[in-house]
Amino acid sequence: MINGLRVVRGPDWKHGNQDGGTDHVGTVIDGEGDDAVKVQWDMGSTSVCTVRNGTHELRILDSASIGITHPNSGCVSCEEVCIVGTLWKCSTCPNTNLCSICYHDDKHNASHIFLRVDYPGSEPIQLPKRLTSQKARALGIYPNAIVARGPDWESRDQDGGPGHHGTVEDILNFGQDASDRNAVRVRWNKGYTGVYRIGYQGHVDLTCIEEAPGGSFYPGHLASLDLDTHRRVDKILADVLSVGDVVCVEVTVDQLKQLQQVRRNWSNRMEEVIGELGKVTRFTSEGDVDVDYGGDSVILVKAAVCKVPIHEKGDKVKVIGNRDKIKRLQRKHGGWDESMEEVMNQIATVSVVDKDGDVGVIFDDGIGFVFHPACLITVQKGDIDSESNSDEDEECEDIDQDEEQLIPNPTEDDESDDEEDGEVNLMQALAGLLLLEALSNQSADSSDEQRFLAAVNQGNAADVEQMLQRCPAFKDLKQNGIPVLLLASYQGYIAVINVLLEAGADIQEKDEKGNSALIIATAAGKGDAAKFLITKDADVNAANVDGRTAIHSAASGNMTSVLKLLLEHDCNPNLQDVLGDTPLHDAISERHDESATILIQHPNIDVWLQNMKKFNVMHLACLKGHACAVDKLLTKDPKLVSCAKADGFLPLHIASINNNINEASVLLIKGRADVDAKTLMKQTALHVAASEAYFDMVKLLLTYGADWSIKDAEGNTALHLCMTGRRTNELFLQLLGLRNLSEDSERIKIANFLIQHGASIDITNNQGKTPITGCQLEHMREAVSEFAAKNKPTVAQRPKARPSTAKVEQEIFTSSAQMCHKCSEASADIRFLPCKHKISCQKCCFMFKNCPICNKVITKRTDKNNRTVDSSCVIS
Repeated sequence: MINGLRVVRGPDWKHGNQDGGTDHVGTVIDGEGDDAVKVQWDMGSTSVCTVRNGTHELRILDSASIGITHPNSGCVSCEEVCIVGTLWKCSTCPNTNLCSICYHDDKHNASHIFLRVDYPGSEPIQLPKRLTSQKARALGIYPNAIVARGPDWESRDQDGGPGHHGTVEDILNFGQDASDRNAVRVRWNKGYTGVYRIGYQGHVDLTCIEEAPGGSFYPGHLASLDLDTHRRVDKILADVLSVGDVVCVEVTVDQLKQLQQVRRNWSNRMEEVIGELGKVTRFTSEGDVDVDYGGDSVILVKAAVCKVPIHEKGDKVKVIGNRDKIKRLQRKHGGWDESMEEVMNQIATVSVVDKDGDVGVIFDDGIGFVFHPACLITVQKGDIDSESNSDEDEECEDIDQDEEQLIPNPTEDDESDDEEDGEVNLMQALAGLLLLEALSNQSADSSDEQRFLAAVNQGNAADVEQMLQRCPAFKDLKQNGIPVLLLASYQGYIAVINVLLEAGADIQEKDEKGNSALIIATAAGKGDAAKFLITKDADVNAANVDGRTAIHSAASGNMTSVLKLLLEHDCNPNLQDVLGDTPLHDAISERHDESATILIQHPNIDVWLQNMKKFNVMHLACLKGHACAVDKLLTKDPKLVSCAKADGFLPLHIASINNNINEASVLLIKGRADVDAKTLMKQTALHVAASEAYFDMVKLLLTYGADWSIKDAEGNTALHLCMTGRRTNELFLQLLGLRNLSEDSERIKIANFLIQHGASIDITNNQGKTPITGCQLEHMREAVSEFAAKNKPTVAQRPKARPSTAKVEQEIFTSSAQMCHKCSEASADIRFLPCKHKISCQKCCFMFKNCPICNKVITKRTDKNNRTVDSSCVIS
């Protein structure tokens, strides 16, 4: 419902000053029939306002309060990765979006024409230029307003009792959902401070005694509240996240990494949640989503998380049309089958939903598949033709393709797509199981074959044995080309498997994709069934058409007992699939310490084998961030530390470009890696770390003696690349309309850090440019030039030993001149305590709950004169 929507009077207003006067704000609290709504005004009165088509008594000031979000669009000004409320899109500048606060605050170019997008999927509305439009100031319950308890008050005597007043300190989000700006923090005259609703779920806890000015807005640019909006909002809000919702991450590894790095919250383990189903447990103060994955809590930016649709048996659904997205989601959820491409955009009927949430569907021609629930769109009756592949899917597909073209170096995403291709193909077996599910519910007059298949599907070994005695040929029965032994193996029914084998079923028989019973059982995670088949002399080296074997699945699934038993039965640990991946590649890709250790310690393991991407297992361990594997591999063969790829990238380069600190540390300490080794382009690890703006990696490399003066093939030092570079694969953020301001801050820190270590800002590259003249960002040039002027080393003054990195880092944080990390317009003159980091201006400092540099909770804010700053000091 639209209850909670924040509104102001519209052009057809006819209720006098019931709202408190022009530009006063109210909240929709209820519907009044089909063509009117009831509004509770901040000043205390109520109005019933008409919303039928053609009558515009109200304008929508803010829809963030009811949870309207644009998850794939970020604000280029304030850097919010997920715009809440109305989205404002520049028609002049591509990929330039603003949130409501920044739009009405004249961010970007006020002479540009913008389009208003009221909610995802709505038709953009062209607006006049802000430069020539009339501006107003919202009035009501805003910071510094004097308030008293209101109509929905439920907080006993927190206010001191009836008749007592308080002062509004801040605007907040009240609930644990995606809505925002629907509550305020109030300090009551009696001393208590609490948070109260002004729109959350349509409730208003306060009445304004003395209004205060809020943000500016352009009245003529706001949407009118009409019947069409009223009717559409329920469907829109169905996708709004709330606590308890089942969600998943649908973006690629590289896209997720970029989104999380905007919040400085990325770890390589996060890639494991892609495609997995989790449950929302809470929303952080910055609007990020805390998702529970079977007991593991992961905090994700809202733009990375999608609500998973709920499908039920009998529903009509449509398969999405994005091939890459389907492949990504199907990983660990049944796998990808090339024949799936033929059913994209096709309608099917849900046959079964398993305990893991995966959805089995049957198409009109009888073909069945199992899909990740997010691969399917529910189709309403009578709406089948209108459901089509969404623009978002097409956009994601374009992003995937564009990113692939932009990856010049071995970054995080190099392996992911190929790993998905290498998954064991179980789709046909699953389809057979779905059909068996239907057969098991059939009446007693079903054929003997159908009853036999149903008994296998249900794990009823006694019935299977009884029917085999009557008809021994059933042991060779197939369902859609799948031998019945494989179906029992997929389910892990050991008793049924044993009955079939004793009846003479061929343990080595394969389906049309080359899957044996052992391959099927291992890939399905049925460890006991797999071990039983091994003891019954199943071929442990059998491979399917993709080259995948039981040992591949055991390694990728971390089935250590199966892995050990396979090796004890002379399974070859060096088997390679069609993509060249060995079981050890798989174990490292999934970061399984136990499985990787078992394989590395095997006497016959070949750690030098490369896959089709020319990655050996050491390269892959450094890319994937698997420090345990790096350590074990160096013990196995120390020469791996100096093994270069075709482009000259050594393990240290790969760890550095992916900001994998632990792996780089192991290479430097245990492997004694050459810190100044060069690629074919004569770049050192320090070059790539500085180019990618990874401060901690730069610090580590300098600690171990990296030479800042080395020039690459283009004459660039690490300082050149730091000042002129941008992180690789930023296209996804650009398409979301985002610029990573935290990266600018990192580059300033790194540049100053290099200068502290002796790097010169006057060295020229092959084009005659210095690090300063080559930099395109004025605030970065000014900050680094100022720091260099104050900290210019001379030959006589240079210390014989390198300066302490901790001391240098502290000096940079406390003395470096930087622009505000939030608005990028004012100087960063506010220091956060206890960490002492100075990255915010006075206006923005209360937008941070945690320091974005170190993530420590901010307990105090001080200005340049060391005076404490509180919220009443903030410039409006």
